Amino acid sequence: MGLAVAVRLAFVLYAVVEVALFVLVGQWLGGGALFLWILATAAVGVVLIRRAGMRAVETGRVAMRERRAPEPSVPDRGFVAVGALLLILPGILTDVAGLIMVTPASRPIARWLLAGLGSGLVSRAGGVTGGPLTGPAPKPTEGPINCGEVIDSRDDPAH
Repeated sequence: MGLAVAVRLAFVLYAVVEVALFVLVGQWLGGGALFLWILATAAVGVVLIRRAGMRAVETGRVAMRERRAPEPSVPDRGFVAVGALLLILPGILTDVAGLIMVTPASRPIARWLLAGLGSGLVSRAGGVTGGPLTGPAPKPTEGPINCGEVIDSRDDPAH
């Protein structure tokens, strides 16, 4: 079975499970409570995505201003942003996945699941081309390093 067929089947299966969950949870909680749940999780998602987005932008600005790499918490902010987006989408499964991704205590579970999913997809697709470099490491530069300016004669109107 090709990857495109598997992806299509996964989306169909997701839609069927999501509708079934809507019916079951709607019968258990009632239609009004389910509607309020969907609105509440969407509102939480909007607040979280605005907060995470603003933090990421500010972190990026500070890192650029100080000419350094962003702090290591950037992947966690990515998890929060994706989780917030999942909370905004209507659905029981998306809400559960979003809550797992935005809750700090359960983020390691999300990382583990995504790593397993990613490695499974890569192995089914036939591996990764252009993997890690093999062979000897490049030799460090020896001697003085001369800093200078590159001048391109094409920039000079006289030439």
